Amino acid sequence: MEVIAQRVLPGRLTVSDAALRVVDPAEVRVDLKFVAEDGSFWVLVEVQLAEDPDKARKGPLAVAASWNQLGVPGDLSAITADRAVARWASDVGSMLGPSGTALGVKPVVLQLTGNVAERLLDPAHPALAFFAAWTVHDRYGKEAQAIVERAAEVIFTIEDEALRSALLRYILGMLHERLIERIREIVMNPQNIPVSSAFQRLSDELDARGEARGEVHGAQRAILKILATRRLPVTERA
Repeated sequence: MEVIAQRVLPGRLTVSDAALRVVDPAEVRVDLKFVAEDGSFWVLVEVQLAEDPDKARKGPLAVAASWNQLGVPGDLSAITADRAVARWASDVGSMLGPSGTALGVKPVVLQLTGNVAERLLDPAHPALAFFAAWTVHDRYGKEAQAIVERAAEVIFTIEDEALRSALLRYILGMLHERLIERIREIVMNPQNIPVSSAFQRLSDELDARGEARGEVHGAQRAILKILATRRLPVTERA
């Protein structure tokens, strides 16, 4: 390599096992994997809330493993509502070796920003309203409030009660705390009557979530008390 390519390696080499194995399936696990019914292509999906340095290795590995397993090309998609994460994800799977070997996987980045919220508030596909609400995850102004209200209205048209309730819980779990407080204020203020049915139901979901958390915390305290009376130590992590 030094003679022909005129590239100097950064250190000495030793002979190693040339059989390359993926021994830990968790290393190539993605959030979702879809395969076309006719087997002609596949799509891997990663939901990114924050930057993850490990994805620099896992992304290319997941693509290579799927390509090797199915024998056809496919796509790796990253979904995020954060601009910085979107910039990071667009170039996460690249490597440059010390002698110039390049390896790269460039994901298809789906950035959930306010300009796509309107397209996601589609009554014909009500489950997509969840992603519309996700576009305002770090905002709490009037525009964000309006998008969440419309998203809730669309989601309430879903007939599957379990799916409907789950989507509402997920929305409430990712909203900015100031927006959640704003929803509570709107519902609790008599001057706002009549309150939109969407905000009223979101408030009811918040109350139900609060009661559930109270029950869980009560059970935790009871368990810790029992363990303490039996002199069984419990670490902070446990």
